[in-house]
Order: sequence, then structure tokens, then C-alpha cells
Amino acid sequence: MTTLDTLIFWYNITAWTAYYRNRKFSNFSFAIPYEDRHYMPMVQADTLSPTPTTLVLSLEQFTHSLQGSKSSLTIQAYRSDLQQFFTWLAETDYTITSVERITRGQIEDYFAYLTDKGQTGTTRARKLISLQVFFAYLVERGVLLHSPAEKVKRPRREEKTKHYLRPDEYSRVLAEAAGDPRDYRILQVFLHTGIRVSELVAIVLSDLDLQQKTLTIHGKGNREREIPLEKKVLQALKLYLFSSQKRSCA
Repeated sequence: MTTLDTLIFWYNITAWTAYYRNRKFSNFSFAIPYEDRHYMPMVQADTLSPTPTTLVLSLEQFTHSLQGSKSSLTIQAYRSDLQQFFTWLAETDYTITSVERITRGQIEDYFAYLTDKGQTGTTRARKLISLQVFFAYLVERGVLLHSPAEKVKRPRREEKTKHYLRPDEYSRVLAEAAGDPRDYRILQVFLHTGIRVSELVAIVLSDLDLQQKTLTIHGKGNREREIPLEKKVLQALKLYLFSSQKRSCA
């Protein structure tokens, strides 16, 4: 059992003990009036959930809801970001064991902590998106009235420095693959088009239009785009296809 699970276990015991104690003495003269009584003292007053929703349970429900609409990598990224946030909460305030107790101030403190650790603005912005999507899901389900992450200021993303291959580096890369016709053509397409590696490996023969001199690329979110091919790339691909057909007929 992890530290976070242990904290959640003991919180549930103490919270429900207080709840039944209040119910036991509800008919006595010294009992607290119903409208002033806090059965679950650690739950925010502005939540809709009748009982606290534990961090672990909410995380499992959230990731389960993403099945079918998000890729496995995206779900894994959300899970990792949220687990890191929950771990930080457990280390800084052990009383925070339900999503109803999380505040905007705690989220801002967490991102200040990430800044002190030297995490980039791009990384922090991605983690904030994970939290915002998570809390928006809880609001939609009726667990919370509002998202504590909604108005947290988005970290500024650093401008990425673009790196280019020098002509001699470009030639050296191609020379390394000169002995393998397939790898040589792959590198030519990759270097001339600037597409992602994931887009490169997804290319099939039907994506190549030799007459229009274009290559259809399947990007993120099943988005397609056409890239015009330069003469060198086009010639290299034609030669490779011709050689492949010749070998298959032999």
C-alpha cells in the first residue's frame, strides 16, 4: 500500500466515525443543529458530492471515461501528471485526501514548486491542462460546483530554438545510409519534408501521388495534409519503387 493509499484509508475511517457519532447523538439536547452540523468536516461546502470522492477513485473514474476518445499515450500522460500532483499533495498536506478539498491556492503552490524544480514552462503548461481537464470532468459529473484549476494562470511556454543541419551534416547523414537503398530514401523523405517520425512510419504506398508530386501525411487527430515533393525526393522514390517492382518480378 502506497503512502497516498494509507492516508486515504485513515481519512475514511476518521471521517465516517465522526459522521455516525453525530447521528448517534442527534436527538440529545446538546446535539449540534442539523443545519450547522458537519458530518464530513473535510469536504468543501461548495461541492455537490454527498460524500468525499477519494483521489484514487476519482483518478480511476476519470481515466476510464477517456477510453475510446483519447489515445493510450494521452491517457497515460494525464494519469502521470495527476499522480505526481496527488503525491505532492500527500507530502505537503496529509489532510487532502478527497478532490473536494483541493483549492486553487494549492494548485498554484504546486506549480510554484515545479518552477523551483526547474521544469520548463512547456512542461508546466501541459501539467496544468491535465489538471483542468480532470477538474472539468468532476464538474461535469456533479462532484464539484466549479473547477479550482479553471482560473490558474497558464505558464508561459518557452520559444523553441530551431536547429538546422548544416550542408556537411546533411550529406554525412545520407552517406551513412548510402549502402541501404530503403534507408537512404526514408532519410531523404524525412529530411526534405520535416515530418514527424510517427508520421513517417505511418506512410503507405497509396499516400504517394507521383502525378501530382505530393505525399499525403496522416498527422495527429487523424488530420491529413499534402506535402509537395522536391525533384530529388521524387526521383529517389521513383527509382526505389522501380527497383522494388523489378525484384518482386524476378
